[in-house]
Amino acid sequence: MKPSSTSSGKTRPGISRRGRIPSVEIVDFDRPRRGRSDGRSSTPATSSIARGHIKAGIRRFIITLVLMLVLIIVSIQALRMYWQHQEKLHLGTRHVEPLPSPAIVSDIPPPEVEVIPPAIIPNAPPEELSTEPINKAVFFSRQARNFENQGDIENAIRHYEDALALNPNLTQVFARLGRLYLMSRDYERAVYMLNRAIESNPGSAEIMNDLGAAHLQLGRADDALLSFKAALAVNPDFRNSYFNAALAYIQLKKPETAREYLERYREREPDDAKLYRELAYLDAMERNYDEALGHLDKSISLEPTWDIPYIDAATIAAALDRKADALAYLEKG
Repeated sequence: MKPSSTSSGKTRPGISRRGRIPSVEIVDFDRPRRGRSDGRSSTPATSSIARGHIKAGIRRFIITLVLMLVLIIVSIQALRMYWQHQEKLHLGTRHVEPLPSPAIVSDIPPPEVEVIPPAIIPNAPPEELSTEPINKAVFFSRQARNFENQGDIENAIRHYEDALALNPNLTQVFARLGRLYLMSRDYERAVYMLNRAIESNPGSAEIMNDLGAAHLQLGRADDALLSFKAALAVNPDFRNSYFNAALAYIQLKKPETAREYLERYREREPDDAKLYRELAYLDAMERNYDEALGHLDKSISLEPTWDIPYIDAATIAAALDRKADALAYLEKG
């Protein structure tokens, strides 16, 4: 077939030389649709189908939205469970053991408050002085000590604070209040109070150790080491500071030095379950998993009611593909 051409014989622009372009139907949306052959209009049926599609789309959207919300809620719960597990599982994330702990906090003797007679205070006429605030401070301090013995930390803290408000010279209260802040995990206030205590009693290994424990809880391993080493300089046999210094070196990722301090602690406290758990942590860092399990077994034998070594041992056993051993540890714990 010859290509179509105009009367002049030239090819028309836009038309292929090999054939005609098929005709395209242009839909005029403004023009009313023609009715069906039987005379009835198709508009109601079309509208019904369109509404059905819209309703189906809305249902799909609602179902998708509900499923997304359920997925978000489940994810949040899973994350909470994960972080709670990580807080317990020191093998994954380091976390200094919550206080009180005999290997972290010292046993500070109770404060012995002495009432200063007004006559020995210089440059103060006796008739203008009153012992009432001092006596009240002593009373609050003794009440705080009673609450502390009962384990009521909140009331003990409140009464010690009242005592210091009346008499800021009760220097021994600083150490006790600092330790209570430690136990209540108010670490910044603990640091402040323990620094005040050291100002009045710079030769106390116990206070220096507690100050180091507060810094360690705040993640200040370098400051903590300064306090622990100062405590050991005062008293080389103060075993708590050896253990705490090892925790600080672990936080600084210096496992060899941490192991040295743990061995020094073992010389002084060979039957402490926490010691063997930290040794297991160092073993796991070096991928000596069999040695880590051995140390965890030792920790469990020394303190069978402590659940954390069971979890650690189960985690290592599972990593070694010893599923039966992992389940056994979890069942015992």
